[in-house]
Amino acid sequence: MAPAERGIAPGGPRRLSLRLQVTLLAAGVLLALVGAMTLGSTLLGRDNTRKLVGDNLGQLAQSMVIRLDYGMFERYREIALLAGLDTMRDGVAGNHASLRPQLERLQQTLPEYAWIGIAKPDGNVIAATGGLLERNSVAERPWFGGGLKGPFVGDVHGTVLLQALLAPSGREPLRFVDVAFPILDESGKTIAVLGAQLSWTWAQDVREAVIGPAERDAGVKAAVLREDGSVLLGDGAFTSQWRPYLQLVDGKARTHFEAPSPDRTDRAVFGFAQTRGHRSYPGLGWKVFAYQSTSIAYAPSQRLALLISIMGLIISLFGLAILWWTASRLTRPIHELAKNARALGRDPYVTMVSVVGGSSETIDLSMALRSLVRRIGGAEQKLAEANRHIEEEITDRTRGMTEDIERLKREASTDPLTGVLNRRAFLENAADDLAYARRYEHTLAVAAIDIDHFKQINDRLGHAKGDEAIRAVATLAQAAARETDRVARFGGEEFVVLLREGDLDAAFAFGERVRTMVQKDDVLRELAGVVTVSVGCAQVQPGEADIQVAIDHADQALYEAKRSGRNRVKRYGLRALRVAG
Repeated sequence: MAPAERGIAPGGPRRLSLRLQVTLLAAGVLLALVGAMTLGSTLLGRDNTRKLVGDNLGQLAQSMVIRLDYGMFERYREIALLAGLDTMRDGVAGNHASLRPQLERLQQTLPEYAWIGIAKPDGNVIAATGGLLERNSVAERPWFGGGLKGPFVGDVHGTVLLQALLAPSGREPLRFVDVAFPILDESGKTIAVLGAQLSWTWAQDVREAVIGPAERDAGVKAAVLREDGSVLLGDGAFTSQWRPYLQLVDGKARTHFEAPSPDRTDRAVFGFAQTRGHRSYPGLGWKVFAYQSTSIAYAPSQRLALLISIMGLIISLFGLAILWWTASRLTRPIHELAKNARALGRDPYVTMVSVVGGSSETIDLSMALRSLVRRIGGAEQKLAEANRHIEEEITDRTRGMTEDIERLKREASTDPLTGVLNRRAFLENAADDLAYARRYEHTLAVAAIDIDHFKQINDRLGHAKGDEAIRAVATLAQAAARETDRVARFGGEEFVVLLREGDLDAAFAFGERVRTMVQKDDVLRELAGVVTVSVGCAQVQPGEADIQVAIDHADQALYEAKRSGRNRVKRYGLRALRVAG
């Protein structure tokens, strides 16, 4: 068809550009308006829902904070009143037998008290509920030291002694909150300390009261954290992941926010509140987070957004149909140009693209393609050269990445502070060692090492010096071990050593060697004075499921060494079993 037949006047004025023709289409404006309306409605509904849900979760967290503070205040006041009774003062000064009934009456009234006792200034318990710990010393307990100075409230903690006395073996470890007050004589002198340990289970009852069935069905959860971010109440698996949430609220006046859920499987809305004490009770700074998954919290707004989107889609489809019909007429020259271009690639006898009429853009495009075809020959050679350089660079980078991966594997198996094996790498290697020992009937032994009074080193010298002490002990343990033995840091100030081809006597000798080296080490002495370690030893027995059994036995022997006065080595045996039970 000739240009005149297609309505193109050669040499005449050029038609309007395709871009201008499309811009004038009402369908384009309609689509933009519908999209903006849908997006705006969705965002507005989501923001309103986030605020409503956040306010509700913040109120739940605040309600839980009020109950925790008030409950602690009641216990704090009860112990204060009990410590001030004349009968308490008289019982301490005279008949100690009259004290236990008074303590047990308070415990019967409020089962939250797991243990209540009275200790003389030298730390010996003279009366306690159920007679537990009577005639034992509690001088090392923080609540006793604080109670000697005045009213004391201690944060949630576990206890080995009461765990063994109050809970059957295998039960979840008990945790307590300490409250202590001095018992004063008429002259104001401290003659005893009244201490109470509240079972932390009462906090679970508070959470059940605040987060009712309706909230639980809606997926609302709550967690209580210390100021350092450790979880006091909640899923313990989230412990290491709560610190970013504290950074979101510390020093900021906010009661709710949105962030990834603690298990990182979804996003969640969080409500926040912090305990601040009540009246005379000073408070422990607990932080309460109530949170709900966004998939549940935003469900109503998402349904509204879906409805708006469906309506917008229907309107958009109608506009697109009009635009499609109009654009098909405008783009016909482009289809013709594309047809010529395909023929250029498929038919070896076609060597040039024809000039296609239509809009100014189409004519410019056909002229540009003609110019491009002329340059393809030279460009193909340059492209081949560039591909060769790219392949060489990819090969070099792949080689570097392989070396980086090997380096990362080595770093992942060691403890960053001490350079010895970490727990994961130790257990993997230990599993192989155990299988080898069983196959060839060889012996294996385990030694558990713990730095004595390490908390005092941290408190007195700071964590930087504590880290230096841990590194020094790790170096000495490696020096005492053979090349075939495996030394690992299991966390904090505790190390575990696997002695290949070693029995219980070899483990004991190794423990004595480490203990002596640590006690006499000049580096440690200059750093923190005389530093000692306690060591527990155990031998892997035939039929044990895995190396963890021997580690547990060594840990029981370590506890016996601690209990026997520290700075000593203990074998696992009948005595250690009785203590652990």
